[in-house]
Amino acid sequence: MYSKNIENDIKGLKAIKEGLTNTSFVFEVFGNKYVYRHPGDGTEEIISRQHEKKALEIAKKIGADSTFIYMDDVEGWKISSFVPNIRVPDYSNFEDSKRVLDVMRSLHDKKMSVDWEFLPWEEALKIEELLRNGDGIAMPDFDELKANVRKCFDKTIGDGVEKRFCHCDTYAPNWMISGDKTILIDWEYAAMQDPHVDIAMFCIYAFYDKSQVDEL
Repeated sequence: MYSKNIENDIKGLKAIKEGLTNTSFVFEVFGNKYVYRHPGDGTEEIISRQHEKKALEIAKKIGADSTFIYMDDVEGWKISSFVPNIRVPDYSNFEDSKRVLDVMRSLHDKKMSVDWEFLPWEEALKIEELLRNGDGIAMPDFDELKANVRKCFDKTIGDGVEKRFCHCDTYAPNWMISGDKTILIDWEYAAMQDPHVDIAMFCIYAFYDKSQVDEL
């Protein structure tokens, strides 16, 4: 039974993750552990919480993220079930990479559809503007790098690849491996996009060279 003051039922609140944009805490209610995600300041400028909630509901439905329980799509508060004994994929372990690819393939093959698209260049420009309006950009060669990225991005325009529902942020900390489970979490940027974006994100953060990318 819940107590009259439900806050008394919450035990063991402890910070477990200081993410790039959010902070997460583990807590316990009646012996069951959960994770609370608190959105970081300024994330409302770059993330649609309404889209994120819909993406989480899809991810739960298709089995890509079994941890999702509840999300407030205005404030961005989120509660998930706690998974014990987890680890992130080891980029040097190709068996881990195969597990990651299996989840990606299953996600893309479901051909789920949403009414919004992840626009990498436009999203990057939004973040650039926030940085310039804040503390500024410390990289001395930023403008040169930006120009080179734009050249690469332009090569992908009009390539005719069918858009699929994608996660769009598949770096290792967004994966949880526990026993035979491989779970993909943090669906803030999920949207319609070229499925190669999910593979590319994994490779980029792994710092794979061309031979490793080809193998993957």
